[in-house]
Amino acid sequence: MIADATEDQRKSSMAYSKRYFNEVFKEIDPDQIWTDPDSIWLDLCRGTEHAKNYCRLLLRSYVEESVEKFVVLGPEEYEWRRTVNSASSVTQYWRELIAEADATVLRDQRRKDPENYDKWRLKFLSHTHQRGQGPVFEISQWIFQTLAKELNLAVTLTFEKIEATDEDTVVLLNTLWQRADDIPCRPSTRLSFHGTLLLAAIGGFRRGTIERLRYRDVCLAVVRDPNDRSKTKLVVTPTIGKNKLRRATRVSRATEISFSMTLVPYSTICLASTVAARAIKDDAFKPSFESVEALLSRPTLESVDFLPLKWKEDMLDRSIFHLSNTKFYKLWHRTCLVAGLREDPRFYTMRVGCGGRLDGVLTDALRNYILSNTTGVFQGSYQPKRVREDLMRLAFGPMAGRNDCLFQRLRSMSLRRDADAPIDLSVEDVQEFEKRNDVSNLRASLKTTQLAGDKKEAMSIKSRVEYLIETLSSLKVKELRDAYFDRVDSLRARGLPTLCSSEESGLGKALSKKRGNGSAAAIAEFLQRCTYDVDEGSSVEQRSKVYMNLLVDYLAHRPQPGLESEVPKVEPDPTGWQNSADVGDEKDDAMTDEREQSRCLLCNGSFRGRSELTKHYHRLHVKNGTFDWPFSCPECLRQGMADTLIEGGAPAWSNHVERVHGKIHAPNLPSYAHPLKGSARCLLCEGFFVEGGGLTRHIWRTHDRKEGIFKQPFLCPECRRQGKGDVWIDGRDAWYDHVASVHGNQPHSPDSLSVDGSRQDFGIGKRKRDDENMVADF
Repeated sequence: MIADATEDQRKSSMAYSKRYFNEVFKEIDPDQIWTDPDSIWLDLCRGTEHAKNYCRLLLRSYVEESVEKFVVLGPEEYEWRRTVNSASSVTQYWRELIAEADATVLRDQRRKDPENYDKWRLKFLSHTHQRGQGPVFEISQWIFQTLAKELNLAVTLTFEKIEATDEDTVVLLNTLWQRADDIPCRPSTRLSFHGTLLLAAIGGFRRGTIERLRYRDVCLAVVRDPNDRSKTKLVVTPTIGKNKLRRATRVSRATEISFSMTLVPYSTICLASTVAARAIKDDAFKPSFESVEALLSRPTLESVDFLPLKWKEDMLDRSIFHLSNTKFYKLWHRTCLVAGLREDPRFYTMRVGCGGRLDGVLTDALRNYILSNTTGVFQGSYQPKRVREDLMRLAFGPMAGRNDCLFQRLRSMSLRRDADAPIDLSVEDVQEFEKRNDVSNLRASLKTTQLAGDKKEAMSIKSRVEYLIETLSSLKVKELRDAYFDRVDSLRARGLPTLCSSEESGLGKALSKKRGNGSAAAIAEFLQRCTYDVDEGSSVEQRSKVYMNLLVDYLAHRPQPGLESEVPKVEPDPTGWQNSADVGDEKDDAMTDEREQSRCLLCNGSFRGRSELTKHYHRLHVKNGTFDWPFSCPECLRQGMADTLIEGGAPAWSNHVERVHGKIHAPNLPSYAHPLKGSARCLLCEGFFVEGGGLTRHIWRTHDRKEGIFKQPFLCPECRRQGKGDVWIDGRDAWYDHVASVHGNQPHSPDSLSVDGSRQDFGIGKRKRDDENMVADF
């Protein structure tokens, strides 16, 4: 539609057309008496054939001259490509031309000839218009029917339209925090990106409307709880403006939309907590709230049910989730990359996903009002390629069974993700770029310019070098990821393990890097723990209080305090590692000075004692594979000490910390030589369990039944930790036999510990009977 083209776009289109007409007049028709290119638009209104032919030549030239030089990785450093490759792009350009001509040349003619006002008007009509006629409509048809065939232009979408489901949104948000080291950005930027994704998921709001959200557009209020009048609720009501206003007013006369939200149990999607934390950090309230506790407890309602909290005058026009387009889209693509998505989806997928969630739940009128679209636009532009429904069940009813959960998962683009896919390049890959002629020439020019003292030119060349390296890096990462997915898909289809492929992905190396932002890691851990007990444990208010405190501290660059006293408790894991972490630490905690807390030397989180510290290690660092690879001690590096390589897994780390950095900071991860009394270690995950049946139950429940590790060959992790090379294990019985024969001297072989701790050798029959007994327990 004409309204969708910006004024700058229309003016640019008209300027190009004038230059083109001036040039072709002399070349194609030297005897042409026209001297003013604007006369073409007047003749187009008259419907003359020569005017239509000139417009066709202009549109053909627009396509053919759109060739640009692109950076490539191959032997040739650049290649020429046409940038206009779809009939829709040509139609959009034609739309802009008509809009600008009607607003300038023809407007002036209408003023000169008011008696023939309607004659000097051009209205854009697409090739699909059922009652289309006139020269503009004829050219629109020509674009799709003739020009597209001659120049091989696409007449359908050039990208697959997919939707971002609620599961996809949660995956991206969790990745944003859990992989903060791989997605570096300022705290304010990370929180703004988090809030933008949530708003896009909630209402399908466009980027421009979210960026313009200011404090004056948000009402934060305390409301009496209708279910318990002795309690209050924190309610946040944003008012989102609409862009594409002409389209919006065709749906309704409203140019803004408001909706309310309150604190929710699942903190990852709690937008109210995000807004409140930002306001506390910005000191935006009048009067001020110095802490989260003050915001949640100080306001009193007395005899009223609603109390709006005011903003300071100088904060009213301040953006809440401000992000430039460049920063936002870099973060969007980086987060999708780190999350392991196979596609590089457009942000538009969030809007399509929201439309799918609203469709059928709300009336068409309300859905269109929220999305600022008509029913026709929704039907034509918001239907993903994959049908959302189970057509088999709709066709055959109960005979097709019910697979609702499966089909919900199939809609998610994150279903096919693989977080082990490469996300960064090696030093060698980057060094290869320096051998290119274009990079070398720019480096030489930069050096010459710096010697000449031309700072402005030097900055320009430096920017060009950085952009070139960034472009080459993106192309190389895509090449590596494509090769990775091809390789692992083939291996998995053949029933072969992909450990080697995971190693090459660079994930193992990333885990051994020095931990960066401890505050982000603490938030990631909190969100991960809340995932498991969203309906249990502490109240929503208590959970939100902890979450908002974490966010405020993160925005203020303050170190995180110990979380364990306030974070909702997770129910004991059936594997037993949480219980084992409590052993032997009570005494250390009692002797700990209140002023001296245990500190995680990997992520800088602070804890009240060794027992809480050990729980943290088991929940986060042991489970995410931190100790599966050798790594340098980050605390030694911070203190300027010699680089100490930690090998031998979690026990080696615990021994090193206790010996070098103090026992108070050492988690209770016992060494091989000094296991906990009466405990046995699982060689698969390094957790400690009660001797006898505890380890057997853990292996069967977690690694066999839940993870299915014995369904395909895998490498013995203990052999790798001990430097014995790669030993493949094929099946559960082979694992037990391997542990008994190779690692039998260790007091942690499964089914090998008697009550008094002496070793016993059980055969396969004994193990099968134990498994049968465990099945009976369930």
